[in-house]
Amino acid sequence: GVFFYLPPMITFFIILTELVMEKETHLRLGMRTMGLNNAVYWIVWWITGSIFNFISTLVLIAAGAAFQFSFFLNSNIFSIFLVFFLFGLSMLALAFVLSAVVNTSKTAQTLGYAIILVGFVFQVILCSGNGFLVDVLYAEDIEGWVVFVRGLLTCYPPFNLAMVFSNIAMKASDVVSIAGGQILSGPGFFWKDMFVSRDMYALNMHMVIPSPVMTLVCILADMMLFLVLTWYLDNVLPGPHGAPRPVLFFLTREYWGIKDNSQRKVNKYRSLEDQGVHIANRVAHDSQVDGDVRDEARHAVELDDRNRNAGQQQHEQERGIYIVGLTKIYPAKGIIRSLLAYVANLLKLRRGGSSNDYSSLSPSSSSSTMIPMMTSTDED
Repeated sequence: GVFFYLPPMITFFIILTELVMEKETHLRLGMRTMGLNNAVYWIVWWITGSIFNFISTLVLIAAGAAFQFSFFLNSNIFSIFLVFFLFGLSMLALAFVLSAVVNTSKTAQTLGYAIILVGFVFQVILCSGNGFLVDVLYAEDIEGWVVFVRGLLTCYPPFNLAMVFSNIAMKASDVVSIAGGQILSGPGFFWKDMFVSRDMYALNMHMVIPSPVMTLVCILADMMLFLVLTWYLDNVLPGPHGAPRPVLFFLTREYWGIKDNSQRKVNKYRSLEDQGVHIANRVAHDSQVDGDVRDEARHAVELDDRNRNAGQQQHEQERGIYIVGLTKIYPAKGIIRSLLAYVANLLKLRRGGSSNDYSSLSPSSSSSTMIPMMTSTDED
């Protein structure tokens, strides 16, 4: 029965390596630059992985029935499908978490193979003796550290698979009768058995094994935990997509799209220069903006302050080009929000200065093509 653990792991390995490959080759960064929302990115991969997992589960059940395994022939088929499909989804969520941490395809492949191998050995140990080692963990009057270890193991999807597999196999699999010298068929596993816990006595211990449906609830809890971790780590860990957000980014109003009314209008300022300084100040204190962009914003504000202190006349003489609030918008529909890319919030060129003497705010590659076109024109 331990080999039934492998088909869902194929989807786990494929999704993990593909996600890391897209991050390593900057494909995800390119899609994000073109306006792809992070939520849409993960949802699409979740749908893709779920389809793969759905197909692999059907193939596993069909192959098991074709080879006359009593585990599949003598069990409720919907129960079997639910067990392996939910296990596959939890491993898919685990692949998401690992892809947020790993940055190279080689590391992802090594880690994927290691997890599959360790999980296989784990299944061999836990499923031996009709899952007796799993049952021992649920004995009454056990030490506190054993309860703690059991809690940790419930966060490991292969452990939950071994547990529910043992519960089903106890009733669905054939039994060898030593006294009669024959193989007897089990009573069968029905849908109502999904909600029945199991009591047993062995080695002077009373063990109460949770029902299969409670084990499936643990698998679903693992899946939700992994998805939340993916969302968090994808935002706080540094990567090619930009600087990380603050540790408590989910408590900021900017993350949820809540803005101050004072930031919605800039027309109240007396001049374009005042608007540019206001925008630069806002970018300099925006935690969602990359660190190098914030540095450029602070540099722009400092430059403006120096010019103001030097006097308005000198300020007018040094200002050759002045651009405020130049933006490029990638339109989007549905739940994909419009991606606003600052090309230049406050850009100044001194008269007679070089093309490198400017302050540019740009988290995207837009300015890499626009600014050289602007600065390469004739002085006249």
